[in-house]
Amino acid sequence: MKIDGTRIKPLREGMGLTIQQLADKVDLSPSAIGMYERGQRTPKLKIILILAEFFSVDVNYFAMGFTVSHEQIENSYIATEVFKRASGICELCNTMAPFIRSNGQPYLETYILKDHSISAEHVAAVCPNCLKKLEVLQLPGDIIYLKNKICKN
Repeated sequence: MKIDGTRIKPLREGMGLTIQQLADKVDLSPSAIGMYERGQRTPKLKIILILAEFFSVDVNYFAMGFTVSHEQIENSYIATEVFKRASGICELCNTMAPFIRSNGQPYLETYILKDHSISAEHVAAVCPNCLKKLEVLQLPGDIIYLKNKICKN
């Protein structure tokens, strides 16, 4: 997935904003925005969502050669936050992830707690065995345990 941060500048200038003014409005650093505009750094998906909403453009304005939905961006951002919170440890069985991905990251999967909107506070990072257990058995005790554990973080 390739994001084109250089497309920020025409939008910013079209609104008559300086880099500093944009940074203040979207709670980013001016240096980061400058690097995005010059193509020296690629904005993360969550930042693209923020910028697309601020400029009232479709998120695909920043996408190069692919189409992405707001839901995909939000889910990707949420998964990143959930995996960071878990630190490679299954949030249900409290054991280290059983595998390592090709990028060196621990292999955990996301489990969305029922009856909640999709946000990092309602998604757990679990090992493949626990994911299957949650999907098949749906034990109330496991769900309660995850809800309590996630709410404490």
